[in-house]
Amino acid sequence: MSETYIQTRILSPSKLLLEKKTTSIQVPGAFGYLGFLYGHVDLVTPLAVGMLTLETKGEAPTSFFVTGGYVEYHNNEATIFVDFVERPEDIDLSRAKQAEDRALERLQNSKKEAVDVRRALASLERAKARQKLRHVAATH
Repeated sequence: MSETYIQTRILSPSKLLLEKKTTSIQVPGAFGYLGFLYGHVDLVTPLAVGMLTLETKGEAPTSFFVTGGYVEYHNNEATIFVDFVERPEDIDLSRAKQAEDRALERLQNSKKEAVDVRRALASLERAKARQKLRHVAATH
């Protein structure tokens, strides 16, 4: 039986970040995490903040923090367009924790002063996702 794989590309607004053959992909979809295996139905869907994970047989999974974009899957080719991407080793945990603390403080003060709650919640979500990815990567 021949090997089946997904030709996967990750693109930022400015460049091709990664191109490789993968056996599975997990993306943070707008309505929850979504997985792709060889033979998946063609699909275009938006991405949310979260962890993008690529797996290739015989290799450790590769994960990235992303803050949106979209994925296009067609004929066993995945093109992942990301607004922002960060590798786990580039995440500064103390900075992410400080961002979480600032967002929580803003939300707690929202009853006393004018606060953009949507922006504070988005900041909190990004800070928590960064910390989670960093911790997950450290255990692998």
